[in-house]
Amino acid sequence: MEFKKKNISELLSLLREWIPITAEFEKALYRCMELQLVRAKKELTILSKDIHYAWFSVDCWIAEYRTLASGKEEVYTIYGPKQIFTDINSFLTETASNHKFMIISGERLLSIERSNFQYLRKFSETALLLEHYMLQQWELDRWHSELMTYSDYEKVSHFAKKYPINDLPAKVSSSFLRMTPSRFSGARLLFNKNK
Repeated sequence: MEFKKKNISELLSLLREWIPITAEFEKALYRCMELQLVRAKKELTILSKDIHYAWFSVDCWIAEYRTLASGKEEVYTIYGPKQIFTDINSFLTETASNHKFMIISGERLLSIERSNFQYLRKFSETALLLEHYMLQQWELDRWHSELMTYSDYEKVSHFAKKYPINDLPAKVSSSFLRMTPSRFSGARLLFNKNK
């Protein structure tokens, strides 16, 4: 119970940076959120099922995989501590998802189930927070698209400004950067030498 209270306080601190939050919304959010204990390599979602949850990472790193038309899986996004994540389209529209989320490291998430999120819709904060979240996702997609235009070394250099490049599995990082593991390892080695 004490962990949940502390972790929801951390979530509220993040949300207050986005928009003003009322005491009523805070109380409702506390009732709607659940503390979820996880472990590395745990899959949070099943492909082709709709996503019932949105999460706030307390201390986890998470890889979001997308299945391409070819059937190949690639890392679409990497989320870290103090970030909110879900497949927003599936979560909001109850449609099947081609995304899955895999825990890389860490052990605590806060989760909100879709029906509890629907309950929060009566608060004006919810629409504003959703708008802010979607804008963040758009900015992350734009940054990632721009990253794909760079050389291997530039990709790794820009990636390292946002992510702990030496702590994440090379397989995850190279997939996110659309590089072979060997090209990624070579560029990371050069980056570490030049730090």
